[in-house]
Amino acid sequence: RELLRMFMFPTHGARDFYKTLAARFLLTVGSSMISNYMLYILQDYLHLDQDGAQRMLSINSSITLAIGLVCCLARVEIGRPKILTVITACMIAVGAIVPFLFPTPAGLIAFSVIVGIGNGANSSLIQTISVEVLPNPNAVAKDLGFLNLANTLGGVGGSFAAAMVINTVGYGGVFVGEAVVVLVAAVLFRSIRRVR
Repeated sequence: RELLRMFMFPTHGARDFYKTLAARFLLTVGSSMISNYMLYILQDYLHLDQDGAQRMLSINSSITLAIGLVCCLARVEIGRPKILTVITACMIAVGAIVPFLFPTPAGLIAFSVIVGIGNGANSSLIQTISVEVLPNPNAVAKDLGFLNLANTLGGVGGSFAAAMVINTVGYGGVFVGEAVVVLVAAVLFRSIRRVR
């Protein structure tokens, strides 16, 4: 019975918990839709040759790493994590539309900068929200583990979602797909009641 209880999802007072779980899953789906297919996007959507695609991958990786480090080091007091998470999710959606409107290397660099800032800021905000929505103080580790499953499952879901979009409308559609998925996540975050 104890073992079964360890693997049971929370059932009481867990509405905000499940909204957070779904929102985290969708954010990961959105980012994975692009990152898992980046090489093909560079070659088939931006029409770069192999050397150009490799250079662009290096540039994007460097931008993402630099922005991630800055966001991790810039520890600020988070007064309203829910509103800030909604704002940064909308920022990611705006950034995702840029390469759709401007399918050029410059458009992809702008995407990396805007989305990198949004994702970097979101990482600490989402952790704050995740802790605050836990329904049972006696099962914190277990419930946080369930929330972290959203990252793993979202990566797999992102690959499947991107494959369907690419087969239907082409590589440009993954940017619109990310924007839509992330905006749904923003709506879910906005509807959480337990967090300001």
